[in-house]
Amino acid sequence: MRNIILRPNDGSDERFGIFYYDWQMYLTFGAALFAIIVIIIATIINIVVFSVSKSKNSKVLQKDLFQALSIKTNYTDIKLLYGQRKRLNNHFNYRSAFQELHLPKWYEENNTLKGTMLMLYNFTNILDIRQQATNFWSRSIYCHILASFGLIANLTSYLCFRFVNFGALSTQNLSWLFVALAIAGTLLLVLSWLWWVKIFSKLVKKLNEITEGNLPEEERKQVLNLFKLQSVVPFTINTSIKTPRKVDNDEQKEKI
Repeated sequence: MRNIILRPNDGSDERFGIFYYDWQMYLTFGAALFAIIVIIIATIINIVVFSVSKSKNSKVLQKDLFQALSIKTNYTDIKLLYGQRKRLNNHFNYRSAFQELHLPKWYEENNTLKGTMLMLYNFTNILDIRQQATNFWSRSIYCHILASFGLIANLTSYLCFRFVNFGALSTQNLSWLFVALAIAGTLLLVLSWLWWVKIFSKLVKKLNEITEGNLPEEERKQVLNLFKLQSVVPFTINTSIKTPRKVDNDEQKEKI
């Protein structure tokens, strides 16, 4: 019975030797499997956090939480506005030039743990912009870039090794290139994973500090547990920096 993990070794050439050693393909397969496991874990965590946070109501109105956080951090000059500006990523809604925090209308009409978490995401982002309180949002972007390169490298190395026909190029020791790519990708994934846990732990510590006394203890524990769950592996939070916005008339006039 043919081993489906291994590529049929028809790339052999009597002049140059075999295309690959079996252990090389097993190594790249292991790297690809590692990448797939990371994707699966992140997907499961995203589904759990989304479903739990959206299904449970918060006992504290977002506006009240925002007011309490503003007073506790001494940033009372920030305005909270709903439904006035549209962004691709709801985690980056603070307009520092205008001291305005913009959230979608849905979050004003639905008081859930999802909204509470979003408020905390945005408020820590404000703290990072103003005082580099956690540096989570700036560093998490680079962390995700490294992890993405690792995933792509691991998956590409095995898929190309296993399925792509390189013809005469197969005689040029391409197997070693795929092995190097798989090793590099795995190192990037491991390093970004460790980095993610480190920076997220700092974020959770800050959240624990600013939520104390501002949320009912039971709800506070639920929210912090959801944040801790997201800290397990990268790709559990959208840190995309592409944030297109709908320009309102007032801002358009200011530009003119």
